[in-house]
Amino acid sequence: MQVPATKEATDKVVQQIAHVQHTMFGGMWEFSDHLDHYDTAYTRQALGAHTDNTYFTEAAGLQVFHCLHHDGEGGETLLVDGFRAAYDLKQTHPKSFQRLSTLPIEAEYLEAGKHYINVDSMLKLHPLTKKLQQIRFNLNDRAPMRILAAEQISQLYEDIQSFSAKVKDPEGEWWFKLHPGMVLFIDNWRVLHGRASYTGHRKMTGCYISRSDYISKAKVLEII
Repeated sequence: MQVPATKEATDKVVQQIAHVQHTMFGGMWEFSDHLDHYDTAYTRQALGAHTDNTYFTEAAGLQVFHCLHHDGEGGETLLVDGFRAAYDLKQTHPKSFQRLSTLPIEAEYLEAGKHYINVDSMLKLHPLTKKLQQIRFNLNDRAPMRILAAEQISQLYEDIQSFSAKVKDPEGEWWFKLHPGMVLFIDNWRVLHGRASYTGHRKMTGCYISRSDYISKAKVLEII
């Protein structure tokens, strides 16, 4: 499906799924390399695989991207199945998986007039089934570990390093180029995303969709 390369056309596609989730970034947003927020997405630099909103109480359920224009090189999109990485960790480092699914980790976002902070496990399990439900992985959003004992912090850094190695496994990476007309929906609770550095002018639009709205639509359509 070729979608016109405008924010308005992208919004029409999104509305077929659910309402746009409004955050401090707005509703439907546009961004390039102008540092409108203190966020590495608003630069040209490469971004490692991560999930968004770890500093929010409820991270967005879906993230939408649409490349409106790019007259340079690079900027390829990276996707990683976070559940695959977590299950690999459980097989090779079961104690690390257990700690990352139970110990609280602080995430924080700071800019003028805004201070968001949230505490949760990096690997979040369903409260009843205990199955993996959500990945909360963004090393750029990490805050000082103020609520753990010193010996826990040292071990936790080793656990995070082990999980990071699973995330960065080249066999689990999918790289591709976003072009105008292609609207990408990402499950922000499962799929980590990143990008290569780029040159030239690159303009993106997109938004967040809340998990509650996404699950509601999926149930109504009997997808789940």
